[in-house]
Amino acid sequence: VKFHYINFADASCRYDARRDCADGQCVVGAVERYAAVLHDRTRSDADRAEALRFLVHFVGAAHQPLHAGYRNDRGGNNHQVQLAGKGTNLHSVWDRDILASSKRSWRKLAPTLQPPPDAKPAGTARDWAEASCRMTRDDGVYPSSRKIGPRYLDAMRPRVEQRLQRAAIELANVLERSLAR
Repeated sequence: VKFHYINFADASCRYDARRDCADGQCVVGAVERYAAVLHDRTRSDADRAEALRFLVHFVGAAHQPLHAGYRNDRGGNNHQVQLAGKGTNLHSVWDRDILASSKRSWRKLAPTLQPPPDAKPAGTARDWAEASCRMTRDDGVYPSSRKIGPRYLDAMRPRVEQRLQRAAIELANVLERSLAR
């Protein structure tokens, strides 16, 4: 689904709406669109509830680095890796395996993902997507080897947790603005 990701033109990770998100058909456009629906009190409760569900999902997606990149590998879906001797792709590793490797239940994990009380929002969906793209370029998201193991998972886990914390901060900000009278 085009709303789930954004493909930047190159490693500069600079957003150009016409080029990277024509007609709002990317995660940045989706966040903007659903925030507007949620804000519009003339819309039905069902429309606004659906917008809320999509906003939660897409704000999270914009913060997952492989949903905002410039490589020609479908956000890591075509970047095959071996994890614990089994074939998978890098996107799945980031969506599931990094956090799962901590072997913490959601009840134990959730408190660690709460942002600090003094955390402030840092921008727009465009800014989040650009930051995610830069992570794929600069922060070792793409491993040096196609065989990855605990060392890679352990190294990336703090980044995943930081991105989830950042997504929570930004989601709260979007909701506050969208639901303001």
